[in-house]
Amino acid sequence: MPSDDQSKDEVQRLIREANNNSRELFKHASNYVRFAQYVADLSDASVEAVTLTVPGKLDWTPFAEPWQRLNALQNELLANMQVLPTEVYMSSGSTAAYAMTGLANPNYIVNIVPDDKKDQARSAAEKLGHVIDQSINKDDILTLMDQFGFSNGIPGKKSPIEQFQIAWAAFEQPVRESNPVSTSLIPIRECIDDSIAVLIQRRPRQEPAKSWEDKIASIGDQLARNGITPTDISLWIGHWDKLLNKLSGAKHDILSREEWRATLREATLFLQEFLQGLDPAKLR
Repeated sequence: MPSDDQSKDEVQRLIREANNNSRELFKHASNYVRFAQYVADLSDASVEAVTLTVPGKLDWTPFAEPWQRLNALQNELLANMQVLPTEVYMSSGSTAAYAMTGLANPNYIVNIVPDDKKDQARSAAEKLGHVIDQSINKDDILTLMDQFGFSNGIPGKKSPIEQFQIAWAAFEQPVRESNPVSTSLIPIRECIDDSIAVLIQRRPRQEPAKSWEDKIASIGDQLARNGITPTDISLWIGHWDKLLNKLSGAKHDILSREEWRATLREATLFLQEFLQGLDPAKLR
């Protein structure tokens, strides 16, 4: 078994590798965006010019082959991009962000660094938290939830979308003396609980799934996007198991606003990574 230092070195290596890969992706993506914009502008201008010409004045044969070739290359590029849907890449990013949420909590990280590094660690945690927060767009998540039909929920209960909105509204406009657990963290837990329940009901194939692990495994098996692997699904299960324990254990805790924010961030990230990896087109 590797030592703690070896494990830390491996995590650092993996993070640096992801950093290098993302920069390469950005470089290629930037080139594709410039290419796509150029072709769009060229085709707009070209079709207008072609439309204005008088029939019978030009031999159009030399014009056709270059555009056929360009279309073939674009179709090939689009086909390759669609092999791995963007949502899969985004889900993987959300999963990595979830893994880092502990280190984004200043109150946590200051307890695991040397005394002379505590101020630096708090600053690093705040920076990491800011970056993670940038990946959480509540409107995008609500749109994603709507694609799965979460505007409707379990009969007799508020819908997952309503619970999500309640959880965040309580944080953003807290009522003085209110308990963040009852006003926000319980609603976000119910939001995820009921989202899983709705997905279980709408699986294409019904099969036994009693535990949370079995439910997420079944949902992943039947609804995952192409490109999502069993490893991804195992990570979802582990994240929800950890998060469920934290949300349930918080019932009797008195949380600071910073701790409240950290827990709400984790729950929102989990919901995001989970739904990004599923294909609503597979629902029955």
